Amino acid sequence: MKNKKFYNYLDKAAQENWSAWNMNFKLSSLIRFLATSLGQVIAYQEGYKTLQLVEKIRRLSKELRLSIDVKKVDQLSKIISKLSIQELTQLMKAFTHYFGLINLAEKMYQNSKEFYPSNAILNPLNDVIQILKREKIFFKNLNTFISKSNILLIFTTHPTESKRRSNLQKFQRIRLWIEKLLVTSPPEKRYFYVHAIFEELSCLWQSDEVRAIRPKVLDEVNSHLHYFEETLFPILPLIYRNFEYALKKAYNLQTSIMIPPFLKFGSWMGGDRDGNPFVTPTITLETIKTMRQVALNHYIKEIRSLSFQLNPSLQQVNVNQELINSIRSDERLFPHIAKHNHDEIYFEKYRQKFSLIIEKLKQTLLMTQQMAALSPTLNISPNGYATSNDLLNDLLIIDRSLRQNHGEVLAEGKLKNIIYTVQVFGFQLGTLDIRQHSLHHQQALNEFLIKFNLCHNYLTFNELQKIEFLDHLIQSSLSLSVKSFKKLSPQASEVIQTFRIIKQALQMDPKSIDTYVISMTHHSSDVLTVLFFMKITDLYIPSKQSFINIVPLLETLDDLRNGCQLFQQLLKTSSYPNHLQLRNSFQEIMIGYSDSNKECGYLTSRWELYKAQIQLSKMAQKEGITLRIFHGRGGSVGRGGGPTNQAILSQPPHTINGQIKITEQGEVISDHYGDPLTAEAHLNPIINAVFRASLATDNRLAKKKWTDVLEKLSSDSRIAYQNLIYNHPGFSDYFFAATPIHEIQNHRIGSRPSSRTQHTTIETLRAIPWVFSWMQSRHMLEGWYGIGSAVETFIQSSKKNLVLLQDMYHHWPFFQTTLDNAQMVLAKSDMAIASRYAALVPNTKLAMEIFEKIYQEHTRTVKMICLIAQIQEPLEKDAQLLKSIKRRRPYIDPLNFIQIELIKRLRAASPTNSEINILRDAILLSVNGIAAGLKNTG
Repeated sequence: MKNKKFYNYLDKAAQENWSAWNMNFKLSSLIRFLATSLGQVIAYQEGYKTLQLVEKIRRLSKELRLSIDVKKVDQLSKIISKLSIQELTQLMKAFTHYFGLINLAEKMYQNSKEFYPSNAILNPLNDVIQILKREKIFFKNLNTFISKSNILLIFTTHPTESKRRSNLQKFQRIRLWIEKLLVTSPPEKRYFYVHAIFEELSCLWQSDEVRAIRPKVLDEVNSHLHYFEETLFPILPLIYRNFEYALKKAYNLQTSIMIPPFLKFGSWMGGDRDGNPFVTPTITLETIKTMRQVALNHYIKEIRSLSFQLNPSLQQVNVNQELINSIRSDERLFPHIAKHNHDEIYFEKYRQKFSLIIEKLKQTLLMTQQMAALSPTLNISPNGYATSNDLLNDLLIIDRSLRQNHGEVLAEGKLKNIIYTVQVFGFQLGTLDIRQHSLHHQQALNEFLIKFNLCHNYLTFNELQKIEFLDHLIQSSLSLSVKSFKKLSPQASEVIQTFRIIKQALQMDPKSIDTYVISMTHHSSDVLTVLFFMKITDLYIPSKQSFINIVPLLETLDDLRNGCQLFQQLLKTSSYPNHLQLRNSFQEIMIGYSDSNKECGYLTSRWELYKAQIQLSKMAQKEGITLRIFHGRGGSVGRGGGPTNQAILSQPPHTINGQIKITEQGEVISDHYGDPLTAEAHLNPIINAVFRASLATDNRLAKKKWTDVLEKLSSDSRIAYQNLIYNHPGFSDYFFAATPIHEIQNHRIGSRPSSRTQHTTIETLRAIPWVFSWMQSRHMLEGWYGIGSAVETFIQSSKKNLVLLQDMYHHWPFFQTTLDNAQMVLAKSDMAIASRYAALVPNTKLAMEIFEKIYQEHTRTVKMICLIAQIQEPLEKDAQLLKSIKRRRPYIDPLNFIQIELIKRLRAASPTNSEINILRDAILLSVNGIAAGLKNTG
């Protein structure tokens, strides 16, 4: 395209009559504008021939969706098979960027008033407070409950977030220009905004969509800290202020209130070493340092800004004596600041205090930067802040002085926002969880016992012997020097050094780490092993102090069922009850959605997780323990995904009680926290759901006959699932050939390997690439397989059973959410495209046999769920989501066809083929595109 034509288009687009943001916002017109803009950029960058190819493929794909025609399917496949890698790459880039623009437009629409029906409640915080007030919950009781509540959202990094940070930022900038366009402005400004959008789209087209190298752990840390800096810092204080306003309005409060910090964040990045050899003690320390530096730099910037704004003078208004005394005390630490205060801002006492706060923050930052891994001495500057509480106290001194001297309006402004920020994020942004596999602990323990002549046959002990032995050892006076650990192998030493790093981090900041998660906790001895390592590294001092929570992760079917027995055994020991007592009788238990799903299927996994929560909650209540369930959810439905607020409301009654912890994983993080408005729309319903589930008396109790039905359906569903996945002799061959699993293992998305062992089998494969592979190939069986067979058998056994299931669906949130999430997966799955992947299996007879089983079960499941929900097609009652999925199909389908073609070429290529690396990169681009189009993939 010639430059003249390009600028002519800009002129035309810039002069369009843009409607005001809150007056006439149309999603379809916005998508049309963005798609047209992308098309113009493609034509300018690559020529009209490329744009025509994109349109031809899109049009043909759209026609296929309107009427399945085998000839047209073959035509599409034939066209794609004849294209060069460069042409296929251009197609994939076009469709992938289109998904990014659709996702952006839909998010903007969902955050606009036009998205909601006229009778919708736009403020979930106000909604829940009104509900609680109607139920006669007084403010004093509610405030006490809030102070004891804790909603923790944990950012984890997993190999499903395929979007590069630099490209995500381009989309965010496009969003800002669109928002300006949607407000009426002069033509010359519209021209500038359109040009800026074209600039971002052009740069997006010219940038690499696929990472050139696999990211390192610290790359992932820095990437995700972007969401704290750009999204959470701005929005969290406003969420608390909005909640505060809703409370004051509902309860007619006339005085200022401060909401206790019940909503906080944490991270696994740099702490999760389960199956990731790149997460070392040094990396963990660097992560802690990086997180602290981000927080401290933010406070320095915000308080410096506030100091220029908040400058009342003694010549105009008084300050209280507490502030004067505080300034004098701090000035003795910093004489040079005292001189500046006296010479330059003598009458401005608040600015004086702010200058001293900034200096103390700088000293704290310097101390953080000088931290060294496993240093024998820890430099804690007497002039810096020991903890974030000390900073908070300084801010509250200013707050009190303002309120006592006609400055209430100033205290209620930016200062209060900063106070909320410090309360929520502290110096660490959020706690860093540490996670390791129980097998690593067991191996390190065995080596340790042998090296120090404590026991030479520990691994031969039965479970009761192990418990008795470890309990005695923990209670003993065993003491070791740091030099003793050098006798151990690197593998065992790494385990010990991790605990030593935790101790060092806690000396720097007691809030930096408070959780140690044990993956694949099978036995009580797995928990006691961690307590033993805490003991020898002084993280647990019997009868005196225990510094961190030990959190077993119950992942398998057996472990979920045996969770109560595991804890009852622990409570019979001498050491573990003492540890709990030192932790204020608080116990966190993590339940895993991923591995339980991979092992026994979607329905059984959900049901066993539901039952486990009930049993564990009853046990904790009986023992006088405060229990918090940690939900290890992923983005995909097969890994616990789906709307978070609905998931919370569908949990068993009396299992939340203001305490819940949830992982935010993979592409879900960018989807939920890409910008402040989106984050607010995500977080407010979560708060609403937790408070409703904890306090409201809406009927979520399951009837006995309903739970009996679920037990039967779960059993039959599990049998159907396992008969295919684990009992069919050829299924493994089908999976590894009919999905892009081998290609995904080469995906340079995350730092962590896709398998815990060097030899990849279905059993050793991590649940995440397992789910990701099925999503890419459009089978998506992890989110529905087995439901159809179980329900059909149940309905056929009695004419009354369908009515019973319909009653359960309409009156039991757990059952409804379970089936609704399955509906979403079924709507996104596609058996016609899955059959094209099945054709990749070399053994045609095997491929036909297994695919036919999957196809029949898919058809059966769609029919059964529609019968129960009384609908004609999945998601019929969720018009917005269904429309969004249908909007994407003409663009996702070609990417699947392209991916299949690329896989064929790669698998047929000889090892010496010069195009192998190009093919691999192209496949990774297709993976990115399909993931962006489908969403909820990881």
